[in-house]
Amino acid sequence: MNNPELENRISLLEASAMWYKRLGIACLILFGGFITLGSTNPPKQYSAERFILTASGGNALGTWEATASGSRLTFLDSNGSTRLLLIATPQEQAIQLLDANATPRVEVRLVGQNPGIRILDANSRTRAGIALTQGEAGIELRDANGRKRIGMVVTDDGPGLSLLSTLGKSLLGMVVAKNSPSMILNREDGKILWAAPNRH
Repeated sequence: MNNPELENRISLLEASAMWYKRLGIACLILFGGFITLGSTNPPKQYSAERFILTASGGNALGTWEATASGSRLTFLDSNGSTRLLLIATPQEQAIQLLDANATPRVEVRLVGQNPGIRILDANSRTRAGIALTQGEAGIELRDANGRKRIGMVVTDDGPGLSLLSTLGKSLLGMVVAKNSPSMILNREDGKILWAAPNRH
């Protein structure tokens, strides 16, 4: 037996339930959007002891890490060899460039107030250096055995140049001290061969 009033009430309940269902779905979508929006905004600060930079294939290409005395930034090539190194400690700051064999070839250092640059060969021997120490600037060139052969320096009194033997003895020296030039030519045993002004 049909009851129009009962059927009308059932229709109203079904419509009300559908409205609440749609409202619930809309709230879920809106809430999910807020969550997604929040996740796309990165934090303003990260904190970690070590960061690793990786390529798309997963290979590490660099690291930035805290050490016991400071921090270190390392760049690697595709073979995993260190090619560039930056170090910072309270005592010194350094930049190091390395070849494909991970051998240091160029070093730039600042120790206290004294900067310096070293150029090394494939055997890790220093071949050239530039330094500034207590206001004194110097350049030196070394042979394949690491022995100093040429030294140049500039002090408050003036510049100087020295050519040395394989034993480290000065064979030729030229100095300009307080605008007074001098030159000396020595034998390897230290005996003066010639000097100007004349020292005899």
